[in-house]
Amino acid sequence: SWMVNFDKTFPTVSTSLQYLNITVNFREEKIPQDAYSQFYINIFKRCPNVTSLILKGFHSDLSRVTSLPLCKLVLGALDSCPKLKTLHLWGEWLFGRLSNDEYDNLFKRFGTLD
Repeated sequence: SWMVNFDKTFPTVSTSLQYLNITVNFREEKIPQDAYSQFYINIFKRCPNVTSLILKGFHSDLSRVTSLPLCKLVLGALDSCPKLKTLHLWGEWLFGRLSNDEYDNLFKRFGTLD
């Protein structure tokens, strides 16, 4: 599948890309949620100079997704894009089910943003 052969599907690294606007979908229920998160993280890893990232998620796509894969995706973006200064989360992100410790971990990482 296209998610398994990611390196063949997206073989290059975009070193000049600074702004990325991406819609996050978790549409196929038979694909594990962590696999979707990792797919987007693999995209971020190929764009190390991104300074501004917009992640759009919509209720119809994310309503069945737990908060943990979404947090993994956001933390993966922060790890993969060291020059990231602005991050916009649009739509339904379902962070309301996180524990206090998980919130603390997430917000500590946001300290690197403008």
